[in-house]
Amino acid sequence: KEQVRGLLGGFFDQVEPLDPDGKFYTEDVVGEWMAFARSVILGGNQDTLGERVAEDVLTGILKDNRNTNIGRNYEFHLIHTKEAFEAKVPLSDYDYYAPLVKLTTRVGESDIFCHDKVEGYALTSGTMGVPKRIPYTKEHLKQYVDAFVAVCGNRKGSTLLMLPSLPRDHRFADNTYLDMISGAVLHTVEASLEDNSHAARFKDGKITSPKELLFPDETINPRHLRLLFALLDRELTQIVAPFTWTVFEMFSYLETHHKQIVNDIRNGTISMDEPISDGMRKKLEKRIKPDAARADKLEAIFAEGFDEPVLPKIWPGLERIVAAGTGDFSIYTEKLKRYTGEKVTFHNGYLMGSEAVVARSVAAGNDRYMLVAAGNDRYMLLTNHDYFEFLPLGADAPVQAKDVKAGEEYEIIVTNHAGLYRYRLGDVVRVDDVKDQIPEFTYLRRGHEICEARGITLTVNDMYDAVCALQAQADICDFVMGVNENDDGFLLCLEPSPIGSAYDDMRALSGETLCEAAEAVLGKKVGDYRKARESGSLNPLQVLVLEPETQLLFRDRNMYLWKCMPDQMKPVRVLDDPRKERFFLQFAK
Repeated sequence: KEQVRGLLGGFFDQVEPLDPDGKFYTEDVVGEWMAFARSVILGGNQDTLGERVAEDVLTGILKDNRNTNIGRNYEFHLIHTKEAFEAKVPLSDYDYYAPLVKLTTRVGESDIFCHDKVEGYALTSGTMGVPKRIPYTKEHLKQYVDAFVAVCGNRKGSTLLMLPSLPRDHRFADNTYLDMISGAVLHTVEASLEDNSHAARFKDGKITSPKELLFPDETINPRHLRLLFALLDRELTQIVAPFTWTVFEMFSYLETHHKQIVNDIRNGTISMDEPISDGMRKKLEKRIKPDAARADKLEAIFAEGFDEPVLPKIWPGLERIVAAGTGDFSIYTEKLKRYTGEKVTFHNGYLMGSEAVVARSVAAGNDRYMLVAAGNDRYMLLTNHDYFEFLPLGADAPVQAKDVKAGEEYEIIVTNHAGLYRYRLGDVVRVDDVKDQIPEFTYLRRGHEICEARGITLTVNDMYDAVCALQAQADICDFVMGVNENDDGFLLCLEPSPIGSAYDDMRALSGETLCEAAEAVLGKKVGDYRKARESGSLNPLQVLVLEPETQLLFRDRNMYLWKCMPDQMKPVRVLDDPRKERFFLQFAK
C-alpha cells in the first residue's frame, strides 16, 4: 500500500473524483489527466511534475497567440522558457487592455490579444469603479463550465442556484455580447437546464428557478422570486451562489417577508415589493401551482420563529451551501449560521473571477458530491488551464508557483487563453502549504482593501478581527472602514442587523466602549498600530453606526447605475474614494 501510495499519490491528490457520466469531460481534459498519470506511473520526476504542467500550459498559450498584435509585440515565437517569458512580458492591469478592448468592441478589430474568436465580454462587479470588460473565448469558458458541472451536475435533489445573468436587452453594446461570466456559463449549458424542479417530473440535478428567472427579460431583484420557487420545492439539497453575502441577504429577507411569500405559495401568485412588469409576472405565475399543503407547513415553521435554525426545518434534505465565504465574506458566513445551524455545511467551492478559475477548495473524502471540505478555507491552485505567478506583497517581481513560501502573502498574476498576459488579478492570498509544487492558500482580500493613516497601514482582515471582538456586544451584520477627516486616525462604520432592535441597541452603546474593545484587538495584532497609539501620533479609532442595510442600498444603486445584477456585486470594505465616503457617511451616526 505504501508503494502504491508513493507512486500514485501525486496524481490522486490533484485530480477531482471522476463522475460516472463521462460526457461532462472533454477529450482535452481527459488527455491532460492521463498524461499526468502516465508521467507518475512510468517514473516521471515527482519533484518537477507541477512545474512541468505549468510550463506546458504557458507554452500552449504563447503558441496559440503568437500571431496576435501582443504576441508579435513581445515576440512570443522566441519565448521557450518561463524565464524568457518573465523577461520579455511585463506585468499588466486593466488600464493596459482598456483601449484594446475598445478597438475590438467599437471598431471590430480582431487578433489583438488572442487568436481565438472572442465570444463576448464579461462585466466585472465594478467594486473599484466602472465595471471592466474582460474578454472570453470558448476555451476560456470551458473551465467555468467544468466547475459548474462539478457542483451542480447529476446531483440528487435540487439546487437553489443564485448565479446572475443580465437581462436580454442589456446583453449587447457596441455590437458586442456582454454579460457576467456566470451568465455566459449559464447560456453555455442552457440546453441542459430544463423545467424547474417544481414543475419537473424527475428531480436529479434540477434547478429550482425556471428559465424565465435564470434568463430574465428585465432588470429585477430576484430574491423574492428565487425564494418562492425554492420554498415550493421540498427536495432541495444545496444552495449555490457566488458569495455568502448573497445567501445571507436572501434569508434575512425571508425572515421579514415570509408571510408575503407563503401567501404567494398558497394562491399561486407573485406579490413582491420590488418592481416587475406585468409580462414578466404572468410568465412566472404560469410556472407556479398553488400549494396549500406546503403553505400550511411553512406557516407552522415560521410561527415557531427564527431563534432556532430554520433551514433544516424547511428543507430536511439540505446538505450544503456552496459559496465564497472567506475574506470579505467571512462575516456573512458566520451570520448565516443563525439560519443553518450545524447540520448544513459551508463549502467555498471555487476561487474565481471573470479572468480565471484560480483554485478549488481542498477535496474531502471519496464522496463525489462532497466536492470540497466543509469548514476548510484552503484552496488548491488549478494548474491545468491557465498559468499563474505570485507577486510577494511589496515586491516588484513575481515568483513561480513552485517557489512560494508558506506563511507569506501574495497577489495572484494570471496568463490565460483569452488574451490576458501577466495580468494582476488584485486578489491577495496567504500560502498555507505547498504539496507536489502546487500551492494551497487562503483567500484574504482584494489588494486595494487597505487604509493608511500617519504611516500606519491596516488591512480589511485586521479590521474584521476587531469587528469579531465587538459581536459579543452588538448584532453586527456588516462594516466598512476608512480614515477620519483629519487623516490622523482610522474610522470604523458598523452596520447592525435589520432584524429586531439591533440598531437601537447598538446606538445605545457608547463609542468609547466599542472603540476600546476594537483597539485592544488592533493593538495586539498590529504592533505598529499599538506603538503609534501609545506615542500619541495616532488618534483613537472612531466608531460610527450605519443605518441597517446601507451596504445593500449602495449595491442596488450601483446595480442600476452599471446595469449589473445584485448577485455580482461585492460589499464595500474601504472608503477609498469621495463617492463612497459621501454615500456611507450620510447614513452614519
